[in-house]
Amino acid sequence: MKEDPIKVLVVEDDFMVAQVNRDFVERVPGFSVVGVASTGEQALEMLEKERPDLVILDIYLPDMSGTEVLRGIRASGNETDVIVITAAREAGAIRDALRGGAIDYIIKSFRFERFAAALEGYRTYRKRLDSGGEMGQREVDHLYNLVVKREQPDALPKGIDPQTLDRVRRHLRRSGAALTAER
Repeated sequence: MKEDPIKVLVVEDDFMVAQVNRDFVERVPGFSVVGVASTGEQALEMLEKERPDLVILDIYLPDMSGTEVLRGIRASGNETDVIVITAAREAGAIRDALRGGAIDYIIKSFRFERFAAALEGYRTYRKRLDSGGEMGQREVDHLYNLVVKREQPDALPKGIDPQTLDRVRRHLRRSGAALTAER
């Protein structure tokens, strides 16, 4: 059964940057842009109408700051997740975004790989939390690492998933014998 795409609202006042963000989102399988807002007020209206799963949010908007938009999202009881993508480098802006519940903070200009890693991490985080059930500390730590980016996306070679690597390591430790790829 095919999963529904993760719905994304892009909030960016610069038309060209908004288009780049839209294109980047749509390059990652399983994500779909449901709208683009160029002001904070427009973003809050579209949030109610479109009910996105994820918001890509700039801090510098013409009518209010992105952190004000984030506070508006939380004040309304909306549980939409937010990834901030901005040129704002001030510690106060970063602190406000993280305190407001942003799950990632990406400073412009960035590479597609960093953007895609944020979306992939979000997908994993969301899928596990949506599955319900209980988790052990190791799994909570892994999920937390996905959203605070203590694990850098380039830390492992391409194609090596941290969970799979952890399973392989546990298996090797338990085996007690020398193992090869063939045995």
